[in-house]
Amino acid sequence: MPPLALLAGSSFCAASRTPSRLLAKGGVLRLGARARFQTGKRSAEVRGTATMADSPLWTDIQKSYEHAQNIGAAYSIDTNPEHLLDAETGVEFVVRVATALKDKPKAPPKEGASKKEWRNPFLPYEPDLFVRNLPPHHVLLLNKFNVVDHHLLVVTKEFELQTDPINDKDFACVWEVLNAFPGAGGLAFYNCGDASGHSQPHKHMQLVPLPLDSSQAAPPPFENLILKAATDA
Repeated sequence: MPPLALLAGSSFCAASRTPSRLLAKGGVLRLGARARFQTGKRSAEVRGTATMADSPLWTDIQKSYEHAQNIGAAYSIDTNPEHLLDAETGVEFVVRVATALKDKPKAPPKEGASKKEWRNPFLPYEPDLFVRNLPPHHVLLLNKFNVVDHHLLVVTKEFELQTDPINDKDFACVWEVLNAFPGAGGLAFYNCGDASGHSQPHKHMQLVPLPLDSSQAAPPPFENLILKAATDA
């Protein structure tokens, strides 16, 4: 059974470069054909199901993650999951609340003090966060500050803006990594707008394993809404 793609936003387009379309592949949907529908959101979500439980890529991810954690190149932020149910849509959100602040609040810089020069963390990236190349245009890295295990980044090798739409090359790499996730699969998302919360201007897509919380069902909490929209389209 092929993996199921849930694409929410103008950024993702699987078989077409036309923006603002969602494409859901048949199989899990049992539609027998692609379903398309419109959305105005500028964010993207994808769900994949692993085709190989012990794929070489997943083995690389596990080894790289363990190595980075052991030497302190990557840090796991201690959080407690909380569940918030939206009564209108029935979507249950998983919110992870940090158990302690890493740093005390800092006072604003004094007048005339020089600001720390910004450095692109992806050019060059930290070697200890490297998982593998995704030729020809991307690289797979570990997220340095993670709230879930095996939090990954698909990053463009050359500088591209985080506000740019996702293209077919981006999607192909994300899809490759999602298919390596075992069990319930994984979730990919792309924070591409100024209000989305992205902290780095260099284009990167994020991937995390499912479920988002051990007490939650494996599918993303919004899956039923997307499946319904695809079926009604």
